[in-house]
Amino acid sequence: MTMKLARMIAASTILVAAAMLCQDADASDWKFYSAGGCTPYTTGTPNYNLLRFRPESVQNQSTGYLYVICPIVRDSEDGWMAGAKRAEIVASFRTNTAGNFQCTLNYGSNATNLWTSTKSVSGNPGDLLEISWTADTYVFRAPASLVCRLPPKGSLVRYYVNEFDVTDKP
Repeated sequence: MTMKLARMIAASTILVAAAMLCQDADASDWKFYSAGGCTPYTTGTPNYNLLRFRPESVQNQSTGYLYVICPIVRDSEDGWMAGAKRAEIVASFRTNTAGNFQCTLNYGSNATNLWTSTKSVSGNPGDLLEISWTADTYVFRAPASLVCRLPPKGSLVRYYVNEFDVTDKP
């Protein structure tokens, strides 16, 4: 074996070991989603053709409030749900005018009961705003979604889920 090959193998081994240590120390499993994957959510008959979907966001281009619904995807294995583990859900917004964003986190079903929590946040032009929830995983095994009300010229930029433990599978 050449000296160069031996150095490459040693460096690779160190990198793999460091990555494994970082994963255990972090004990989190973040999943980020583009709001461009959300869909219009109607509570009446508003003009949803004024929602501008982009790869990275969805923007309300109307003069009134419009709603979107976004799926919350998370791991199903029990590895991260054992014990007193929790999950955090965060929605991020940006506004071009002063506005109030409101989101409702829904999880559960007719079979498991439906749990909802509504929160809101206001900001000034250019602000990056966030709304967050933390849920115990014993009630977080059911289907979940996020319904957000966007003010005029406001954008849902992204939303993400943090499972507070490493998971069994990627």
